[in-house]
Formats: sequence, C-alpha cells, structure tokens
Amino acid sequence: MKRGYVNKLSAIIVGVILAIFCVLSFSSVQTISAAYAQGQTATGEPDKIKVMLLRPGGWIADWRGPGGSGDSVILFETRGEKVVTKITIIDPPRNPSCERDAIISSDVVTFDGCRDHGIKIQFDPNDPVWQFKGKSAGGFEYKLKAK
Repeated sequence: MKRGYVNKLSAIIVGVILAIFCVLSFSSVQTISAAYAQGQTATGEPDKIKVMLLRPGGWIADWRGPGGSGDSVILFETRGEKVVTKITIIDPPRNPSCERDAIISSDVVTFDGCRDHGIKIQFDPNDPVWQFKGKSAGGFEYKLKAK
C-alpha cells in the first residue's frame, strides 16, 4: 500500500511542477513580447520603425475623412539614403498609384499620399492588428495593418 501511495504522490508532484513551469513560461513569453513591442519605438530609434515599415509584404491602409474613405496598399522601400512609399489605391479605384518620399523620425513617419498630404503616422504597440495610426493635414485618419 505504501508503494501505491508514493507513486500517486510522485505523479501529483510532477503534475504541479509541470503546471508551474507552463504558467511561468507563458508569463515570460508575454513579458518578452510586450518588451519587444515597446522597444520598437523607443525615442531616438527611427531605425526600428524603419525596419518594421520595410516589411516585404507591405501594408493595408484604411483611410477615412472629409470627402470619402477607402483602402490602399502601401510599400515602404529604400532608395539609397531615402525611403519612399509606393501607394496603390484599391478602393475606390481611381488615381490608382503614386510614389512619394517618406521621412522617418524617432516616433513619427511623415509622407504624402496620392491625393492627400502631410500624413503622419505613429506605431501603436497596444494594437496588434492596426500597428500604425495617424492623421493627415487634409483631415483624414489613417490606420495601417500588415498585409
């Protein structure tokens, strides 16, 4: 009888240890993810924002404001020392594409759209879907998600 008791007790102890390990591992992953997201936009580090924006798949931009709304695909590319935006308007399908220079500072990305100007977006570490948000001088609101 003593042997059966020891086996059950051992199984319970192993189960408790595994449960604690799983909880601590999950907590560590969340902490690392949060720290990584906050580290993406630390003041004075435009290179981290630049790396995010230059993702090969590009971004889907949702824009809304006076006079309309729509969606565009935006690709950020480097050309020498410059960063350019290649914009394709997908809805509504008019004035379909353009290229504009972009300026990346420590916390803001500024560029002109095909039909709008003075677009300023910032990284939002609290939104895993719409990672960049901002407004334009023309009164439009923009939000970008990874394509």
